[in-house]
Amino acid sequence: MASVAPRQIRLATVNVQSVPVTTTLVETPDGRELCVESGGDPTGTVVLNLDGWPGGRSLPGELLDGAAREGVHLLGYDRPGYGRSSPHPGRTVASCAEDVRTIALAFGIDRLGVCGASGGGPHALAVGALLPDLVTGVAVICSLAPRDASGLDFLAGMQDDIAQIHRWFDDDLGAVRRWATSYRTEVEGYSAEQIEQMAAEGFPDDATSQTFFRSYTESVRSALEPGTEGIVDDGVAFHSSWGFEVGTIGTQVRLWSGPADLHVPLAHSRWLTAQLPGAPLDASGSGGHLEIIARALPVAHRWLAGQR
Repeated sequence: MASVAPRQIRLATVNVQSVPVTTTLVETPDGRELCVESGGDPTGTVVLNLDGWPGGRSLPGELLDGAAREGVHLLGYDRPGYGRSSPHPGRTVASCAEDVRTIALAFGIDRLGVCGASGGGPHALAVGALLPDLVTGVAVICSLAPRDASGLDFLAGMQDDIAQIHRWFDDDLGAVRRWATSYRTEVEGYSAEQIEQMAAEGFPDDATSQTFFRSYTESVRSALEPGTEGIVDDGVAFHSSWGFEVGTIGTQVRLWSGPADLHVPLAHSRWLTAQLPGAPLDASGSGGHLEIIARALPVAHRWLAGQR
């Protein structure tokens, strides 16, 4: 019997810079909703962009403009508990594979590339490992390795406040929830002027990173709008068994990182590369975590557009 595409509800189509973006709700087999954003070239090669931690659906305008030029149909979605997507208590990193399968079925997609940056990296790897019939390639930028990765000092090289959050996930979920609430309140309180000032002060000579920072901040605000359940569930999933082995990915994988990343140190990408013989790692990224991601994302999308 032929499978039936999940129900879709198109919420809106708006222009982001010069490219129209459509927001769609997709129903999962267990009755949840996933909120998907799509734009770029609707007839182009499909690339699914998995955002970091928090994992929202928002697609920055500069990426959409590039996708339209490069012949890429770009998608992003709110992971469960973020934005407009229903929570999925107890989910693992591997759980996202079935959600991606559901999205692909709803949109009539039979092949796609997957790009995950930062906290999106483990999820991109999961999709590559668990949906080999769907995925043409996996691009991973500044990704975390598993918390129990053999031979990796997980916290080495991280800035102190980031390392502390990871320790709380190990043994103090009460502290995690207090941190998540505080973080959400802080981000919600940013004015447009404050965001502009932070972008200018944080990246004084880097227009690309300034633009990305503004888009990233808006994405975080949107992802955390319903509360902190998504960000807490993501963290629990990162610090538990991922539900798959990184080394089982059969499709092509490429990784990007850099030596100055204090959020997810380069050692994490080196560990992942060691599990994936033949997967190249570009470790030449300059600047910090967001700067590396801002520069690598369009390169990764172009590479994925060439995979079949």
